[in-house]
Order: sequence, then C-alpha cells, then structure tokens
Amino acid sequence: MLILAGGLNSRMGPLAGTIYKAFLPIQGLSCVARHVIRAGAYGVTEIDALVDAQDPVLDLLATEGVPAQADGVPAPAVRVLECPGSPADKVRWWCDHRAIADNALVVLGDTVAAVDLASLWRCCEASQFDSAIAVARARLPFGVVAVDGDRVTQFSASPDLDVLVNTGHMMLGRYGLSLLRTGLELEPALARMAEEGKLRAVVSAGTVLAVDSLGSLASAHESLAGLVSPRG
Repeated sequence: MLILAGGLNSRMGPLAGTIYKAFLPIQGLSCVARHVIRAGAYGVTEIDALVDAQDPVLDLLATEGVPAQADGVPAPAVRVLECPGSPADKVRWWCDHRAIADNALVVLGDTVAAVDLASLWRCCEASQFDSAIAVARARLPFGVVAVDGDRVTQFSASPDLDVLVNTGHMMLGRYGLSLLRTGLELEPALARMAEEGKLRAVVSAGTVLAVDSLGSLASAHESLAGLVSPRG
C-alpha cells in the first residue's frame, strides 16, 4: 500500500514547514499510523509512505504508538521514502520502484476514514471497471463525486458541500496507471475514468476527516479516536 504523505502543508499555519501533516500526532496517533493499523487488519504487509524530503523524525512518527494487531496479526512493515513532486509523480515513481503494473492501493495520508480495504480491492475484479475509489457523505472541500449506483459519473476537485466525497482511498488498475504514465495528474485521471465509465465507487459509512488546517485539527481531536479500530 502507498500512502501519499508529502505536500507543502500550506494550510497548517505556524506548523507549515515543520512536519508533514499526515504524521502529526493526534490523540497519540498520526493519520499515517491509523492507516497502518487498519491496513494491517486487512492483511496488508508492506506500506510505503512517500514524502517530499526525508526527515529522520518521520521514521519514528510513522510507527510511533502503533499497537499490536488483534488476533496476533503482525503490524505491516512501514518505510518512509523520499520522492518530490505531485501525487501523480509519487504514484508513478512508486509503481516503478515496486514494479507494479496494476492494482495499486493508494491512500491520501492526511485523511482518515473507516474503509473496507478488502471490498475496495475486490471491486476491481468486475470487468467493466478498471479502478475504484471509496466515497462517503461528509462536509469536506475535496474530491467530490457524483454516483449512479456504484458507477462514478463525475469527479470534481472544486466541490459544493454536503455531497459524496472521495475518502482518499483508491485502487488504481492497469488503465488508471497508464493514464498517470502519460503525464496526467491524479484528479484529471480520475475524472477521465469517470467520464469513460471505468471508475467504480465503494460507499463507506462513517466519518471522513482531513487534517488540512489548525482549525480542523482541533476538531479532529474529539473524533479521530473512534476511527482507530480496524473494523470500527
């Protein structure tokens, strides 16, 4: 699994430039650590978190406070790797690094939600779909989608509020990765797959949180704890 955990952190106020927001501890666990916990419960054994510039403290924050998995399941091995550039640049580099041609499980590091990763993986087996994203109803200004059944009909990065949004979990198939290799950025690639009927939506229940600013970070303190449980 790939966690996109870099970025400019331009909305982090006085913390901008000091730490990547995906690694910022909230109630003792960063968003990255919460992704690790949930992924381990679904059988993910290796996770790479990509940042724009390596920082020794990130290796500690990536796994700090991650408890042992239930039923003796070992925690996934986590690596923090440096790869500058856009999210699409990072996905392209990672697929080459890992020799991945299809079925790349990609997660945005600064969001957290209760997503069934096994269902997300399996849903791409349907022949009419190439890739899939998890969506939920929430009030977040990013990754809005329009859905007809389980088919994504529209993907927009400039949304209205109180609609279905991308939770930040996606399974990119062979065609989706080929679009990125042409130089497309992630959001235009998702929009194109939606237009062509190749992008599937997996609707998830529960809360979606994005650690985008000090304001949302403060409110996240009260609500993130419930999303730690792998099946919660």
